[in-house]
Amino acid sequence: MTSYSFTARALLKAIAERKTQAFSGIGVVFYSDLQTIAHIEMGHPKAIRPLLPILGLNEVSSVLADAAGHNSPWHDGFHLIKSSGLALTHLSHFISPPLEFFRSVPLNKRPSGARHMTATIVSTISGIDCVGLLTAEDELTIFENGLSIITEKI
Repeated sequence: MTSYSFTARALLKAIAERKTQAFSGIGVVFYSDLQTIAHIEMGHPKAIRPLLPILGLNEVSSVLADAAGHNSPWHDGFHLIKSSGLALTHLSHFISPPLEFFRSVPLNKRPSGARHMTATIVSTISGIDCVGLLTAEDELTIFENGLSIITEKI
C-alpha cells in the first residue's frame, strides 16, 4: 500500500464529513502520469467551473463534496488528482479503461457497478497511483493494481 492510498482515504473521509443530503457518491483517481489513460471532460458547458488546479486536502475536499451532489453538473465521472502535491487538476471526467483486464475473469468474480469496475481496471494502468471511491452509503474503497486494498464503512 502506497502513501497515496492513505492520502486518498483521508480525502474521501474529509469529503464524507462535508457531504450534503444530495451526495451521489464520488470517484477520485490519484495519478503521476495521465499519458496512458483515455479520459474526457464531462459536465454542463454553461455551468461555472471551479478554477483548477485546486491544492490541499481541505480545499480539494470542499470542492469535491460540493461537486458530488445530485444537483451539481460535476457529480458524474471521476475527478483526477495529481498525487504529488494533492492537486485537483480535472473535474468530472469520463474514463474509458482498457477491458483486457477482465476478459479472463469470470463474471461472478468481477465487481458489480460501473464505478467499481472502472476503479479496479484504472488502478492497473501505468501512471495511476490509486483510485478511491466513496458511495452514497458511506462505503469507502481504495484500489491499487487491480485490488481493493482498503474497504471500510465510515
